[in-house]
Amino acid sequence: MGSSGRNKGLIASLLLLILTAACRESAVPPAADSLPYAAELRKFREADSLSPPPPGMILFTGSSSFRRWDSLEQDFAPYPVLNRSFGGSTFDDLLQIAHQAVWPYRPSAVFVYQGDNDLTRPGVTPELVMGRARRFADSVRIRLPGVPVIFLAPKLSPSRRHRQADYERLRDSLRTWAVSGPAAGWADTYSPLLDAQGRCVPAYFAEDSLHLSRAGYLKWREVLRPMVQQYATHR
Repeated sequence: MGSSGRNKGLIASLLLLILTAACRESAVPPAADSLPYAAELRKFREADSLSPPPPGMILFTGSSSFRRWDSLEQDFAPYPVLNRSFGGSTFDDLLQIAHQAVWPYRPSAVFVYQGDNDLTRPGVTPELVMGRARRFADSVRIRLPGVPVIFLAPKLSPSRRHRQADYERLRDSLRTWAVSGPAAGWADTYSPLLDAQGRCVPAYFAEDSLHLSRAGYLKWREVLRPMVQQYATHR
């Protein structure tokens, strides 16, 4: 083989090595500091290093309606619950950070509150949110076989009441899909916050008309505590 042929062979080999390295790199999760909510993830890692959560806890993950639930542990005592939630997050964010915020904890069940912020993004429909929920459930089935996922119905809040039809479509779709899934469940955290006419009860919401008040969290506790007890007993 002449020098021209050897050079072509060398170039082809180098290209193959570069492509192989690129494929390997794409399979590696992104660096922690490049992830959404990197600062919050860092705080969780610091907390975990000081007091490592034991495997088998019941994990709550999602957006600010979970993150602001400061009394979560007391509200579900003596059952072992762990809150790893992120204010302002969406299903897409959760899918990106699950390898740090969900899988390492090896929970016995995962309670998810997402979809609320998704619906505020331009062009995002209840059907699109449902697709994201299915992707997350599929990821749990692969990474945590046999671990149930419980999806909470996104609440209707006074500041978002103009989207009530979308919230109700998402609630109904989640219910229909989740109750028929092999590793998923559903919790109606939508209806208890409304009056008989389907309007938000002001006492259940904080001053920002978006997040829950203490009274609102107590309504959620009524719905969720029997489920937490069920999964804690069978873990």
